[in-house]
Amino acid sequence: MIYLRLFSQDPVTISMAVLVLVFAVGLCFERKALGKTRRGKIIWRTLCFVPLAACVIHFACCRFVGSGWYTRHIYGAFYLAALVTAFFPLFDLWKIPAKIFSIILPVGAVVAFLYTIVYPMPFNSGLRNYTKQSYTQGFVSLTKDLEKYYSLKDWKKTDIQAIAKKIMPAVEEAERKNDAGLFYAAITAFGYYFYDGHVGNWPEGDWDAWERGLILLAGNDYGFSMLRIDDGRVVAIISDSTLPAYQAGIHNGTQIIEWNEKPIEQALAETECIYQGDKYPVKENEDFFRPVFLATRGMGESTDIAQYLISRAAADGTYDPPKARVTFLTEEGEPCTVELDCVEDGIYELEYVMQFLISFGVYPNRYGVDKNFDAKMINDDTAYMLRNSEEYNYWGDIFSYLTGKYPSFKKRLRRQLQDLKSQGMKNLIIDARHNTGGYPALGSETASLFSDRSFATDATYSDINGRHKYMMSDYVKTDGEFKDINVLVLTNSYCVSAGDYFVRVMGECPNVTTMGFTCSNCSCQPQGGRVILTNSICNFGYTINWLYEQDGKTRFIDTDETRACTIPLDIKVPLTYDMAISFNYDIDLSWEENQDNIRDYVMEYALEYLKK
Repeated sequence: MIYLRLFSQDPVTISMAVLVLVFAVGLCFERKALGKTRRGKIIWRTLCFVPLAACVIHFACCRFVGSGWYTRHIYGAFYLAALVTAFFPLFDLWKIPAKIFSIILPVGAVVAFLYTIVYPMPFNSGLRNYTKQSYTQGFVSLTKDLEKYYSLKDWKKTDIQAIAKKIMPAVEEAERKNDAGLFYAAITAFGYYFYDGHVGNWPEGDWDAWERGLILLAGNDYGFSMLRIDDGRVVAIISDSTLPAYQAGIHNGTQIIEWNEKPIEQALAETECIYQGDKYPVKENEDFFRPVFLATRGMGESTDIAQYLISRAAADGTYDPPKARVTFLTEEGEPCTVELDCVEDGIYELEYVMQFLISFGVYPNRYGVDKNFDAKMINDDTAYMLRNSEEYNYWGDIFSYLTGKYPSFKKRLRRQLQDLKSQGMKNLIIDARHNTGGYPALGSETASLFSDRSFATDATYSDINGRHKYMMSDYVKTDGEFKDINVLVLTNSYCVSAGDYFVRVMGECPNVTTMGFTCSNCSCQPQGGRVILTNSICNFGYTINWLYEQDGKTRFIDTDETRACTIPLDIKVPLTYDMAISFNYDIDLSWEENQDNIRDYVMEYALEYLKK
């Protein structure tokens, strides 16, 4: 795996680390040889400053504008080693300190070199810095990196240049107007079309650009939102009784049959769920959320995302939110069409409904659990465990990434489960909704406790330069200590990466049932590509390296161009009419204050399922 990670690492950074290492070690060995003459001492002392001088030039050219974090954590180790090397001649003035320092310096240089390579390896091994380039230059550089390093391009049949061409007009407009928010929104849209949970952007520090970008993407609020319920109908939800939509007859539960003069199914099929953090490798998952996004689109809103963003970002104030023409069925079953004005930006309505659907942030505290991997009995025979990431202890996580094993985590988890079992646990609900991922070894070690049948998981291959070469296979070696516990794993489309891996390996255990409104994200290839874009407005991550099923042909977990689910649910929780109409827009989503008012439908369904 280290070999595969080095394939994508920045050659400039690696070269600088090698330079410092060679000079620091070499100067220690050549100190006596060059120190025999006065001229040799001058040469040796001059050479001690070479790494520092090179690092000063490197810092001037390569530092991350507006983001000192990356400079400190990626470059900081060899910068420090170069600085120490420059002070080596001072210690040479005294015999004993010189001997001690001649040992410490090369060891420190080796550590700095290894740190520079290993520290970014799990998530930032392909780090690139385009903070000083213009919007268009940075975007072009990003697309070139993706063409070279994105490891799912062939599997998903991703036409990167076609996607870039689609988004470029918005990037060019952002540059022309120096509109950081429009640039952020355009890059967000760019990532959407890869249909990969590991491809997309995140704010790097320009929070004004982030907020404006989300507002541009979110659309308009017409007084209500929509959901598709289990019988196939699309119904209105959170219709505000003080607004025209409600007064025109669109109430909670009202069936919507047309949107902007198109049958509702056609309008939904044309709707793209483009927003921050929303990635839909599985088409079925996106279909679940499409009504929420359609509810923010009015007449005249272009289906071309670049033109849509450009029109909304008009700096001259010419953007006038369009009306929405909505056809619904009255209480008598008759169709009725109304035109509705936008009442405000759609971001508040959009995020409100999404938070209800994914239960983000509202469920753990209710059961007295607020930390990852914490667990507690919630009734006489059922325990609840929160699993919102696959990260436990940073350096232990790194070690597990390199070895595939995590004995300290397994020991802690075993003690925890033994304690719960002593309290009467017969059922365990593991809540992996919105699991942001991390390290797969945590999932393997967990599954090993719940099954007595060992099984193979993924196989790592190298596809560098088109040569398909087998590297290694991973296995879950089980002991089955808790195979008698009935386990429910709750998931949703925001469970991604090592979270997907966790759901997959747990699903292999015979006593485990997976459940949710939607399946997990289905994106598990290693993410290591990381590009910091213009003025540190955002960073863009993407997938590198290659994980396969044991056949060496099928990609492990990640969907292909069909976007079909690869980790199907055992039980899909139905979104019923009663659930839909019970959504209450009057609830303030200050979670700590309103826990009792916010319903968690998936947990309710899970507990009822266990009763049966």
